[in-house]
Amino acid sequence: MTAASDTLYLLIAEPDDDRFERLRELLDGLGEMRVHVKRARDFDEALGQARTVQHDLHLVADPLQGRSALDWLREAQSLGVTGPVIVVGAERHDAIEQDAIAAGAADYLALPGLRADDLARSVRDALRRARWRSEITLGLTQYQALFASAPIPMWVYDLETLRFLAVNEAAVAHYGYTEAQFMRMTLMDIRTTEDRQRVIEAVRRLPSGLNRSGPWRHVRRDGSVIDVLISSDDIRFNGRPARFTVIYDVTLQLRAERLMRDSVRQLRQVLADVGDALLVVGADGRVRLANAAAGALWQVPPDHLEGHRLPLEIDCDRGETELVRRDGRRRLLDVRRAQTTWAGEQAHVLTLRDVTEAHETEERLRLLMRAIQSSRNGVVISDARLPDAPVIFVNPAFEEITGYQMVEVIGRNCRFLQGDETDQPELHELRKALREGRDCEVVLRNYRKDGTVFWNQLAISPVRDGDGVVTHLVGIVSDVTERRRHEAELAYLANRDPVTGLPLYLAIEDHIRGALARAQADGSTVALFCIDLDRFNSINDTLGHGIGDQALRAAAERLRECVGEHGRLARLAGDEFVAVMPMGGDAFDALMFGEKLRAALDPVVRIAPYTLHLSCTVGFALFPEHASSVGSLLNRAEMAMNRGKRRGRNTVVAFLPEFADELRDRIALGSRLREAIEHEELTLDYQPQVSGLDGRIVMLEALVRWQSPDRGLIMPARFIRVAEDSGLIVPLGRWVLERACRQLRAWHEGGFDDVGVAINVSAHQLLRESFADDVGEMLHRFGLRPDAIELELTESALMENVERVLGTLKALKTIGVRLTLDDFGTGYSSLNYLRRLPIDKLKIDRSFLAEVSSGSRDAAIARALIAMGHQLQLQVLAEGVENEDQLGYLRRNHCDQFQGNLLSGAVAADDVERLLRQRYLRPESFEATRPDRVLLVVDDEENVLRSLVRLFRRDGYRVLTAGNADEAFALLARNHVQVILSDQRMPGTSGTEFLGKVKDLYPDTVRLVLSGYTDLATVTEAINRGAIYRFLTKPWNESELREHIREAFRKHEEAALANAG
Repeated sequence: MTAASDTLYLLIAEPDDDRFERLRELLDGLGEMRVHVKRARDFDEALGQARTVQHDLHLVADPLQGRSALDWLREAQSLGVTGPVIVVGAERHDAIEQDAIAAGAADYLALPGLRADDLARSVRDALRRARWRSEITLGLTQYQALFASAPIPMWVYDLETLRFLAVNEAAVAHYGYTEAQFMRMTLMDIRTTEDRQRVIEAVRRLPSGLNRSGPWRHVRRDGSVIDVLISSDDIRFNGRPARFTVIYDVTLQLRAERLMRDSVRQLRQVLADVGDALLVVGADGRVRLANAAAGALWQVPPDHLEGHRLPLEIDCDRGETELVRRDGRRRLLDVRRAQTTWAGEQAHVLTLRDVTEAHETEERLRLLMRAIQSSRNGVVISDARLPDAPVIFVNPAFEEITGYQMVEVIGRNCRFLQGDETDQPELHELRKALREGRDCEVVLRNYRKDGTVFWNQLAISPVRDGDGVVTHLVGIVSDVTERRRHEAELAYLANRDPVTGLPLYLAIEDHIRGALARAQADGSTVALFCIDLDRFNSINDTLGHGIGDQALRAAAERLRECVGEHGRLARLAGDEFVAVMPMGGDAFDALMFGEKLRAALDPVVRIAPYTLHLSCTVGFALFPEHASSVGSLLNRAEMAMNRGKRRGRNTVVAFLPEFADELRDRIALGSRLREAIEHEELTLDYQPQVSGLDGRIVMLEALVRWQSPDRGLIMPARFIRVAEDSGLIVPLGRWVLERACRQLRAWHEGGFDDVGVAINVSAHQLLRESFADDVGEMLHRFGLRPDAIELELTESALMENVERVLGTLKALKTIGVRLTLDDFGTGYSSLNYLRRLPIDKLKIDRSFLAEVSSGSRDAAIARALIAMGHQLQLQVLAEGVENEDQLGYLRRNHCDQFQGNLLSGAVAADDVERLLRQRYLRPESFEATRPDRVLLVVDDEENVLRSLVRLFRRDGYRVLTAGNADEAFALLARNHVQVILSDQRMPGTSGTEFLGKVKDLYPDTVRLVLSGYTDLATVTEAINRGAIYRFLTKPWNESELREHIREAFRKHEEAALANAG
């Protein structure tokens, strides 16, 4: 159908006569349009007619003699059939309709139910779209002709492969490649090697839309390189993303610009190499040219001066003038001016030289001479070029120090000041330095003119000429007589401890060496004692260094009285002392003397307002039995002292040879431990900690084991102390922390997310400033809640440096990590420390459990520790539980958690999951002694009740729920409830009113309010009259809320015990 004809030429591919006639009838709906229909009865006939005759539209039945209309459409397209195709199906089928449209069909119609107006609409839409495509094709043909005939090189390339897709004739002519050759090339083939990577980056970086870039370097077929600028825009070409590019050859233009720039650069380089400022100034006073030195003088780029008036008044051809620069500094300039011609006009050439430094140098020399004249140190200058280097200058200070006038000194060598003492050792060093021409400083004994002695600190410096030859010697003379006297006094004091007044150990080394020599000669014995004050750091940390120093003096005085005149006592370091005594007898005598030293500190030391209890650990070694030198004797005495500290302190220990063997073994073990950490020889076992309510596993303590390939299984008791002494405890602790967190993450991902891990930490870790940050980083790395980690620390770790450790613990608590005090009751920490510690749990040491169910003393201690922990709002865990009697007794006394072999020993990580699936350990033991803890929760919001029930059942309570006061009273009448948690705002009554009635009916219950609504007056009145025990707010913190409920049950049980008593 053309614009001049209203006849529609249409091909219907339909084998069925009835369906064909139906389509003919429906075509009447086209109205004014005449329709000329041709029919094809089968697949091949339809293809033949569509290929040989141009039709405006094709109606193709689906199926068509057993084959799909989509197959016909694809074959028709491959044969070049361009008319639109409407597929007419035997039934409505959405999937086939989508496939037909995707394959290029104009529409898909189902013949059943098809109306004439629907067909007419579909036909008109198909024809309209066909007409649009025809017009677009015509436009593309015109654009292609314009592209081909343009005189400027143009091309299109694929954005992904960079392959040329089209080039015009100008590109072929300009680059020398044929069109066919271009089609086999990519953009990289016309680029220089150095440009290729930049091209790839530019193609990726260019935004969509019109872009201009360059210059770029292209290589033509003959190998010549041209400079080009390009304009480009992103297009679609044959369905692919491409870029249309126009190329402008700017080779000649850039070459000319480069030549001009080179000429200007050479001229400016010549001017820049001139050290003085050079300017050409026109008759109008404006600068025509300025070199780099001129720009530097005015502190601007030189081109900023050009074109502007000279910012300086010059009124003479030669002279000096002053310039004030931009930074406010004044410069003195030497000016030279000459006439010249510049660009056909009269001008001046100005040469400006900055002579500021030269004038300042003259001034400095004048000031230097004044300084030398005024100096309190003597200055003497000798001429090294003349024989015997005679003096040519001295200042007034030299005259004052020596008593000689300048006229008496000039022409003489300075050695006259030495008098007859020309053999001083320092003079040899001085003469050697003079021969070698280098600086030298010595202190000489010299004589003044009146014969008195003075100590001369003489500093000699050679002065060299331009060739490096020494021409003069400058000497600085300082009278240090008074200083030498002070130094002599200080030398004496340097060997004394300023706190105790005792000599330092280094000061008595010679005495010890002499004592050993005498003992060697007469066959006697010398004993060396190392004395260490026990836990002295705690006095400094808690009472301050002032009290600590007084305590040191008191201890030193008592030890000095013991040593008496027959021996020597010295301070070794910190809180350590060394005593040396000649011994007429054997090791027993030395042991008795060591006991005397230890006992000397037994009486209390009173330093107002404190009464201090001091003790010490004494280790000793004998010469020649244990050592043959001073160093080895001290070393063995320290070994013995350290053994005493490990045994518990406040004792006396004699050196034994096996100490050295043990030390060597510990050193070897430390070396192997470093390798063990690196080679993954360490493993972690885990021992469960369970709830005291029902035996549920709540925590797993990580216990490190060392499976050495050459020593077998090594337990922590053997290698942890080695790690601490060798400095490996920090990397070992970090390894344990990282491995435990990794394992805990795996358990959480396996569904056991309500269990945590307890990790032991040492004092060395707690003293590191970065420890809290390291723990936080590890939690973040493994995605763990802070309260899933519990760090266990011992009392001894706290005593290393109380204030510093407290700072670390507070930082850990800020993160949210839980803290446990291990082995509580076995250390030396006071209740004052315990009150200050931000801990969450106490661990009762196993040593208190051995006879807890039968021995009144152990039982009383255990009960006191539990009660004290609860009063401090702390949980209490008993470790080392070995039998049912211990478990039962401690549960009846409200111990919160348990750990021990009765429940489970330490197991490998692979076996822990079995215990976690089991969840409860020895449930029969807990059931036998389980108190029936009943909690009533009252709230009118069902979702709140469900959340609270899930939370509290984790702690083993029997939880009852009520939605209002009536339901609550009914439950109270039928159940023995100990604790009630009620909302404040409920239908019909408030929480405080409800709990006030409960107080009258069930006074032994512990009553709490949990609410987001706060009426302060009502709540305060209810607390004052005892209606409620505590008011808690919504939303709640789970761990804090659980602790409040545990505390409420403890309060109920304590009240019940008091009433029973």
